[in-house]
Amino acid sequence: MGFYNRSGKEIQPQDISEQFGYTFNPMGRGDSRFIGPNGEQVSDQAIWKMGIDQNLIIPGPGSEADARAMGYTGGNIEQEAARSFGEREMEGMPGYDSQIDPATGLLRSPYQMTDPDSILGEYRDIVEQYGLPGLEKAMGGADELAGIARDTGFSPYATAQMEQQRLEEAGQRDTLQDRIAGARATGLSGLASSGGYDSGARERMIRGTGVSGLFAGQNIARGGAESRAGIGASDAAYKQNLLSSLPGLYSGLATTGTSMWNPYLQQATTEQRYGQDTKQFNIDKALAERSGARGFELDKFKLQKQLQSSARQSYAESPSPYSFQSDLYT
Repeated sequence: MGFYNRSGKEIQPQDISEQFGYTFNPMGRGDSRFIGPNGEQVSDQAIWKMGIDQNLIIPGPGSEADARAMGYTGGNIEQEAARSFGEREMEGMPGYDSQIDPATGLLRSPYQMTDPDSILGEYRDIVEQYGLPGLEKAMGGADELAGIARDTGFSPYATAQMEQQRLEEAGQRDTLQDRIAGARATGLSGLASSGGYDSGARERMIRGTGVSGLFAGQNIARGGAESRAGIGASDAAYKQNLLSSLPGLYSGLATTGTSMWNPYLQQATTEQRYGQDTKQFNIDKALAERSGARGFELDKFKLQKQLQSSARQSYAESPSPYSFQSDLYT
């Protein structure tokens, strides 16, 4: 039964027994050549079993079946030597310098694209500080005009015109009364100076001035009524025009409000799109990094297999493949 250590040197049980606390007794028989710390005696096979359990030995030609029976699961000396040769030749080979953060699965922060600072707050502050107050005032003015247009009474301007007209009409009546009184006084004074001041003449004169005053008063009243009717008609036309203009007025205010928020909404859309592009960029780069790492490991695996294949070919061509001086071990 031949066994080898991990360096490829053929060994005997006594070469490894001391590692387990057993002393070699050259006088003992094959089943009791080793003495343990408590005086117990064990066989060569028990020492080999300990070496297999500790992964210290590799079976050589003709020993693999026995090693398997003792629980060995590795390769034979040719396979293990080839593997060791490949690993030894790969020593010092730089590994793949991955930029993937194992905690996140993405690129490490210095290599990630990041979103710029948002300026949505600046847009919102400008609109809320300067735009909305003016829009609210304009909306209040529009609502006030809408109330005037829908009111069945006179508008404030027409009411003021009506009051002005009434004052003017009252002034005209006062002037008329002054003129009638003056005309009577003048007429009576003339009758008295001409000697024709009797009751009949006085009555006729008073009647005449009264009739004239009546007609003049009627003219003042008629003129006042016509003025008020004109004011009412103008006010009705004004309200009708105002009512017709309300849809356009409210539409204009709505357009103004929309135009104030449009830059904010456009910026929000831009930032959202940029954020999506940033995430896609980071994901694409992380996938490319993973692909690079996978390619590196695959190339490394291929190289190891090539080295192992070369080593096994060397075994096949070597006159003493299991010699400790073989190039597979040195």
